[in-house]
Amino acid sequence: MLIWLAVVVGLVLVWRRCGGGLRRWLLTAGVVLWSVMSLPLTARLAMLSLEGRQPANYDRPEGAQAIVVLSGYAYIGDSLRPRAELAEDTLVRCIHAAQLYKQGARCPVVLSGGRFDAAAPELTLAALMRDFLVQLGVDQNDILLEDRSRNTYENAKFSAEILHQRGIRQAAVVTDAIHLRRAERCFRAFDIEPLPAGCRYRAREFRLSIMDFLPDPQAALRVQRSAHEWVGIIWYKLRYGV
Repeated sequence: MLIWLAVVVGLVLVWRRCGGGLRRWLLTAGVVLWSVMSLPLTARLAMLSLEGRQPANYDRPEGAQAIVVLSGYAYIGDSLRPRAELAEDTLVRCIHAAQLYKQGARCPVVLSGGRFDAAAPELTLAALMRDFLVQLGVDQNDILLEDRSRNTYENAKFSAEILHQRGIRQAAVVTDAIHLRRAERCFRAFDIEPLPAGCRYRAREFRLSIMDFLPDPQAALRVQRSAHEWVGIIWYKLRYGV
């Protein structure tokens, strides 16, 4: 509500103080656009454009010969934290992967993620994920590390090499729901049939309420995240042909 009031006050000030018709209209258009991009309704539509195609499924996909977990982010140790820590997105993916692992017979679990900070070149996301998954009860003998990748395309490329060496052609791919579309395309490019196993679904069932029309900073972040993913999808199509 405070954000909405600030927007209204800002518009009033723009119309009172800005000279020249074009400048006034450009500033107004910018404020209005920012407001629209900050609406929960806009965020919901943006997230649905990526997450709606693959509803959440908390069971291990039928036919999965392995589980591949794509890394997100992590933080190196510093004065505030004594050691490196996985960020929320990677933590949730690991938890989801552990749940899938325990639902059926033991299977290989490929952890995909390379170095993530030049200040700590000895650290890899894959190794941090392994340590966490072992704590969650995944047998270390079933864990395979892919610690060279720097992006989604390389996640798929290097993970596929590991899977092909073991005769695996179908794998459950664990990543954020918003990221599944791009990840699936990359794995198919390397002759691996990805079985979607998304997590961190943030789009909600479409039910309008007054709150959907009040600007919210979290909504703006979700719109930005969706826009980033769509740009990534387009870029991968142009750069890698996937």
